Amino acid sequence: MGVLDEIVAHKRTELVGHKAGRPLAALVAACRGLPPARDFEAALRPGAGERIRLIAEVKRGSPSRGLFRADLDPATRLATVSMALELAAMPRTGLVSAASRCHGFVGEGDGRIGRARVLLEDAAGELGYGSGAFMVLKPPPGVTLHPVPMRRRGDAGPPLLTARELAPDELSIVRHADQALERAATTGQPFLRHFWGLLPEAAPGGASCVMPNGPHVGNRVGYVQGGILFALGAATAMAALPETWRLLSAAAAFISPGQGPALKAQASIVHQGQRVAAIRTEVLRSDGRRVLEMLSTHTAIA
Repeated sequence: MGVLDEIVAHKRTELVGHKAGRPLAALVAACRGLPPARDFEAALRPGAGERIRLIAEVKRGSPSRGLFRADLDPATRLATVSMALELAAMPRTGLVSAASRCHGFVGEGDGRIGRARVLLEDAAGELGYGSGAFMVLKPPPGVTLHPVPMRRRGDAGPPLLTARELAPDELSIVRHADQALERAATTGQPFLRHFWGLLPEAAPGGASCVMPNGPHVGNRVGYVQGGILFALGAATAMAALPETWRLLSAAAAFISPGQGPALKAQASIVHQGQRVAAIRTEVLRSDGRRVLEMLSTHTAIA
């Protein structure tokens, strides 16, 4: 279902509620008491001494195409400032899809903030939604950012590379993926848990996880990618509770770059009631500097 289809479906549902709350006869009766409608054509017709009257709508984006122009060079660096995620408590059904949209930037030059949101759906419908804020920054000293190809939904995928065309870092990622596949087959845990290193361990009052750093989790400047940092915090928070609990929401503030040989996530139970729990999770570098701070809520499955 495309964005325009979603709008039409939502509007149809909305109209059903409006019709139930106010029947057509009541609406017609209310309209009879209104003053005569204004002459739209006369309002647009030029008056004396005027050449033209114009009604225009200036848009930076549309529901179907998203943002027309983000005013960003493909080599621009975007640093994650914050992320938030809200999930339904119902079980997931089948594959989960994500559709994101940019909502523009505030400010000018380096330091301006961009906003984006994402809609998550599974076979049963809407599963949840998220939002994020991102800051335009200059690359670190000595780092050249190569442009990221811009693709829209429906565009053809990029051509596949052969092993001979891969750089050393890219080859190390392939080898790491092969090892993660072997460990996933042995342990029965998902491949991505082993590939990213999201293997938290429960402890009294919380949980912890040490995630090795490397190109497989890095962005273009060599720092751990923001979405993976968010996943590290969320996975560790969920490990602090029994499997009968499900993640309901998470909000994270990104404080400093994810650098160093490894990152450690530490989750602490702030509150655990009969149906709702709150978990505070921080991600630290090997030198002790804080990278991410997260607060999440969880609900018990009946």
